Parts: sequence; structure tokens; C-alpha cells
Amino acid sequence: MNNNEISQHYRKNLKDAIALNESLKFPNKTKINPDLDVNNDYINYIGNIIHSYLYNTLIENSPNYWGASCQTHSTQIFAFLTAIDIKSDIVYGEVKINNNNEFNTTTNNLIDEYKSDIISDEPQMIHAWVSIGGDIIIDSCLPDRITKNHGIPRDQMPPFIVGSAKEIAHYFKAEYIPMLVGTDFLAKTNPPNPLDEIEKYKVVKKFINIS
Repeated sequence: MNNNEISQHYRKNLKDAIALNESLKFPNKTKINPDLDVNNDYINYIGNIIHSYLYNTLIENSPNYWGASCQTHSTQIFAFLTAIDIKSDIVYGEVKINNNNEFNTTTNNLIDEYKSDIISDEPQMIHAWVSIGGDIIIDSCLPDRITKNHGIPRDQMPPFIVGSAKEIAHYFKAEYIPMLVGTDFLAKTNPPNPLDEIEKYKVVKKFINIS
């Protein structure tokens, strides 16, 4: 696929994921817009504020390998952005690197897990990242997985990924496939509820010039 096709494919999958939320009757309707167009200056701005105000907190909470911490990190990134009035949501699905599945996630597995009344102690076979809409992806965990599973030295990777689906496909050979969107999935299957984490980041808002 060319760049435009990658973007369109991601946006379509995101729309389908939001429609699935509605069919599952998620209590909280998402505020992100798959049709949103985001310019590079704003993408860089988002990356800079995460690096300046949240990155050290993520390091403190996960000092070593981040590749298996996507649910935890996505919760914190979502809560941080929401606290400073940037619309965002958590997205769940699959990531293919060099056309190989990293997590073996399926939509049916996500649905079954959400509908189940049992919270399992087993690792969830999903990937989670944060969206601000459009085809923009925020993911702090993929760089470590690429280093571990695909042999790219960590110092050749960014500390975390903030970019469009087409840019990520170009630079990292990674294709993101949204399947489900919303904090309600983690609130039910892997607490804490991401919405409960927002308050602790509100103090940061006064230090940031929100664009």
C-alpha cells in the first residue's frame, strides 16, 4: 500500500472499531474523530509535551523493558493528555512488523474478554496505544519490542512513537490495526479504570501552554 492507502486503511479500521464499541454498548462514547487531519507541528507538539512532562514518570513506573507494558502505559498517556484537555482515547488491536503479527489479537477475542465476568491473571493478547484522532498513533512500547524481536539497536529507535500510521509503516515497517476503542475495555478487563487516573495529572496543566 502507498502512504495514502495506509492512512485510509487505518482510519477505516478505527471507524469500524468505534462502531463495535457502540454495538457493545460501552458506557463512555469516544471523543476522537477518525477523519481528523493533524499537521506535523501538532504531532511534534504532542511528542514534546509527553517527553517533557510524562516520560520520566513512565520510566519510574517501568524502569526496564516496556514492550509488555502497553496497557499500563496507554492508560497513563491517555490520562495525561485528557487532564490537559487534549482529546484522546485508548485503541486496542494488532501490530504487524514486517507483515508478522506481534500479538495475535483478534476482534472476537477482545469481544469475548470484554463480555466475560472473569478477570484473568494471564497476560492479555492485545496491543494498546493512544489516539488523538485521524491516523495518529502514540505508542511508548513498540520501540522496545522492535529492538527485542527484530534486532534494531535501541539507540536507533525513538524513546516512544508519536506519528501517523503511514510514517510508522515507512520508518518502522509496522502496520497498526485498530479493533476496539475506549477506556471501558481496560476498566472492565484490566483495572484501574483509566478515567480514574486523570485527576493526578491535572496539576501539570498549569505548567503547559496548550496549543
